[in-house]
Amino acid sequence: MAGDIDLTRDVFHAIRGRDEMDQSSVDYRDFPLAKKEVKTIGILTGELGLSEEMGEAYGQAVEQLQKAGYELKEVEMPSLEYTVPSYYTIATAEASANLARFNGVRYGERPIFAENPDELVRKSRDAGFGDEVKLRILLGTYVLRSGFQDRFYHKAQQIRTEIRREFRELFESVDTLMLPVFPTQAFPHGEQGLDAFQQKIADRFTTAANLTGLPGLSVPGPVLNTLPTAVQFMAPAFHEHLLFECAEILKESFPIQSPGDYPAEYRLERG
Repeated sequence: MAGDIDLTRDVFHAIRGRDEMDQSSVDYRDFPLAKKEVKTIGILTGELGLSEEMGEAYGQAVEQLQKAGYELKEVEMPSLEYTVPSYYTIATAEASANLARFNGVRYGERPIFAENPDELVRKSRDAGFGDEVKLRILLGTYVLRSGFQDRFYHKAQQIRTEIRREFRELFESVDTLMLPVFPTQAFPHGEQGLDAFQQKIADRFTTAANLTGLPGLSVPGPVLNTLPTAVQFMAPAFHEHLLFECAEILKESFPIQSPGDYPAEYRLERG
């Protein structure tokens, strides 16, 4: 019976349909797919804050797209400077509000014993949440305090609206946008690399997709100094097919490689 079913087609239609129980889902048929193929790709210019290796990887990706015959258009995205602060303000506020239900009663880790409801909640959250989650809850509670919402949370929402506007205008002149994924390569084993604050700042390229609700796809780039690199593409809403087209080009240019000392069973190149 499985042979009579087009699993790829059926799964694709299933996951993109509207869920009546999910208010955040939308009907994709309200967004006609006007752009059927990629012709023009936006390329970020200016100071991107990339390491030497990541800058070289981004340049090599640009060269491969040029060789493939795409029209490349240099663009500037001033709003990228504000994606990280607005994202973490909104995300922590949502974490504070949404995780409030995790109190050990219906949701969350339930301790074996608690003297009273306050101790139940305290023990439940202490055992069930890691350090990063606790930090986000504390920050979110702070920005949602009376008198601070307008100063932080509402301002971040206004910035998000401006970022979405900038991307909407950008996609009137280009079909997709190519960005870096992370400003540095992976940290060597046993080294800390960037500290926690620097790692959050480094999310400036990836948080744009979260804030705008637009599709994004990370694609492997060249291997430099034995470490992999990557770039990412973003497209208008419900235009994931444009991302796949761009990914296919770079897939041929930069085949996935594994470090030379990887055991054979872990190699990505195996068939």
